[in-house]
Amino acid sequence: MREKSDTTLESVTSRHRHISAAIFPQLRETSGRQRITQNTKLMVYQAAVISNLFYACKTWVLHRKDTVKLERFHQSKLRQILRIKWQDRVVNNEVLLRARTGSIETTITRHRLRWAGHLARVHHNRLPKQVSFSELDSGNRPRGAPKLRFQDHLKHTLKAVDIDPNNWETETANRESWRRTTREKRGL
Repeated sequence: MREKSDTTLESVTSRHRHISAAIFPQLRETSGRQRITQNTKLMVYQAAVISNLFYACKTWVLHRKDTVKLERFHQSKLRQILRIKWQDRVVNNEVLLRARTGSIETTITRHRLRWAGHLARVHHNRLPKQVSFSELDSGNRPRGAPKLRFQDHLKHTLKAVDIDPNNWETETANRESWRRTTREKRGL
């Protein structure tokens, strides 16, 4: 009999962090033997670790504690690559500047906005659009605060980057214009 897999967001992000953490020692082992430059290490980190970490992040509805855990992982690995010790008292923003990369939150926002633009251009009968923007017609909800949906989180993201949540879908009709808009907003 097959066991049910845990598909809660916390378990998914935890699994992604563990897989990415498993890749990192191989990167460190390779870089120690061949005297690879920091730029090459950072590029390999982006390609191997970050791409794995962010797989499917565009659909995640993250809570603050999840973002903090992911950011802590990212900072830890960047500090290892750049050989920054905690005694050096380098702030996180400086680490990101030295690595020429963005924060986890910025990257996830960029992915989410790109995905939302794609969903807005897709025909209404396509499954990804139906799943992302549909609502249940019937059923009971448990007591307490309602769970955030992708649509709710997207609205919050759009407000955070100063895009009007009421007419964002019309802006996505022109793909190049949407890309330019999402890049210009707060350095995305």
